[in-house]
Amino acid sequence: MIRQKRAVLYARIREKPESSERAQVGADLQALQNFAQHRALKVVGVFVDRYGDRRTKREELEKATALCRDLDAMLVIARIGPMVDDSSFYEELHLAEVDFVVLQDRKLSRETVLRMGLQVFRSDKRMSGDAEAEPLSPPR
Repeated sequence: MIRQKRAVLYARIREKPESSERAQVGADLQALQNFAQHRALKVVGVFVDRYGDRRTKREELEKATALCRDLDAMLVIARIGPMVDDSSFYEELHLAEVDFVVLQDRKLSRETVLRMGLQVFRSDKRMSGDAEAEPLSPPR
């Protein structure tokens, strides 16, 4: 018997979305569901972090990646959004060691997203003048 592949869906939305963003939140959640359905993925979890600013802790992402590891599931992220310049976001994804994809405006693979993170990390390092900081290792 062939086992159906599993997916964990993740979105990050503003704590108090402006009226122009409310439609996007619904569209993001629908895009996650559509992606899983079109690829015949069994959704085993849906996690949503709400944030006030981009540095808000991503507790639901931690739960989502843990579930992915436990069930050998793919993490499907709606969009990077304000986390795009946050090197800790990329580091968290890298260290989670799970397969993931970011839907965004186009599908971004794990390797593409981790390369973006490496660029953000290097930029942060240059701006801080911290020559001793250990960079994220390149994607496997």
